[in-house]
Amino acid sequence: MTRVAILLACVSACSNTSSSSAPDAAPLFSAAGSVVDSGSAATPITGASVCILDHSEIPCATTNGLGEYSIDLPALTTPPLDVAMNVTATGYLGFTGLTVGHGWFSTVPLIDDASATAMLQTQAGFEYPPPGNAFVMLSVWHSSGGADLGVTVSLSPAPSVPAVYADASGTLDPAVTSLTSNGYVWFGSVTPGKVEATVSDPSCVPVQNLGDEAWNDSKPNTIAGETAPDSYTQMTILCQ
Repeated sequence: MTRVAILLACVSACSNTSSSSAPDAAPLFSAAGSVVDSGSAATPITGASVCILDHSEIPCATTNGLGEYSIDLPALTTPPLDVAMNVTATGYLGFTGLTVGHGWFSTVPLIDDASATAMLQTQAGFEYPPPGNAFVMLSVWHSSGGADLGVTVSLSPAPSVPAVYADASGTLDPAVTSLTSNGYVWFGSVTPGKVEATVSDPSCVPVQNLGDEAWNDSKPNTIAGETAPDSYTQMTILCQ
């Protein structure tokens, strides 16, 4: 199961955030990172576009020959702002990462079209490339360790096709109907925009302010996020 390995750590200027910060204030920090090929972390992706969804006032960044970029983010308000970063590049499935404004993504590996086709079309039966739709890759874990076995996950708005769970080996299998020890489920044909993910386990209370792959949601057993066209959003429900 491909998973984006990201480092989400507080940037140096986080301590300057206050409730008096204005959205049009000087940049709070210059967020930097790199974009690489998921098949080889040593292979940088040049010319990838890095954008902040829902914030057209923030110019997108483009990776250089080393796959590196920096993007100036405005002063953030208190509580921290939900942020969705979308990374796209020709020949790759786009990626959308979630954070709550106090950290950033160190390295984002993108899945090339051939690998995405093998996983999402051949294994899962989704349409790939998606015609302007999105994907969600979601996992459900216990904070004490291990996947929340046997539960199901629903997405709202509901996609037009069923979710596909991974078997214990990590292979997407339409015959599997709930979470295995692998802990992952994929959703296809997702309408781009805000989404909510709800786990069927009533005892699962998602950790709040996780800061990595989840936004808080007021509904029980639910987290929130955002998707973008021709990209997948990585989300995690961590049950406390």
